[in-house]
Amino acid sequence: MVAGHSDLQGFLDHYQHAKTGSRQKRKIDAILKRRIWGIREKYHQCCGQKIQYFLQKEYDMQVSVTTIYKVLSEKYQLRSKWQKNKSRIPVPVAKSARQVLQMDTVLFGDVFAFTAEDMFTKECDVLLRSSLEAVDGKAFLDRCMPRCFDNFAEIIQTDGSSEFKGAFSETASAYCHRHRIAPPMKKLEEPSYFIFIGG
Repeated sequence: MVAGHSDLQGFLDHYQHAKTGSRQKRKIDAILKRRIWGIREKYHQCCGQKIQYFLQKEYDMQVSVTTIYKVLSEKYQLRSKWQKNKSRIPVPVAKSARQVLQMDTVLFGDVFAFTAEDMFTKECDVLLRSSLEAVDGKAFLDRCMPRCFDNFAEIIQTDGSSEFKGAFSETASAYCHRHRIAPPMKKLEEPSYFIFIGG
């Protein structure tokens, strides 16, 4: 009876020590880090959700968005520090309808929502696709521009992800004067660069 009590007490002491003891941090594989950084560069600083998608598609790797941002923070400054006296390049501001259309994608597992919003009127359109390729971006343009935006906008603004390159970028010339590539999650707040289409 006494021996049983002693064994139980010993187990409880060991269990309590294990709970309060210091845990070793899990190390992130160096190959995974290089792949995350490579995708970030390849797809023009795309967001964590898209990096997660490309890791699955290109390397058959399932990685949490939290881990991806942890890796990104080792190499990149993800949030810029506002500097009071720093000069800034003007960014497009919508003062009337069809001046600036904001386009983006939202990932829902195996379904991707292509979205567009007129930044002045706040009119929106959405198209669901099963993949995240430039042909899907083109299909979205060909669907939303005549359906909701009168076939024209002065500026179509996107991030630099692959779904907004190739066939999308080529088709954009039929619907806008300029295709603006903006940093992810900063869109109208931070300046980037423009792709000028036509004269």
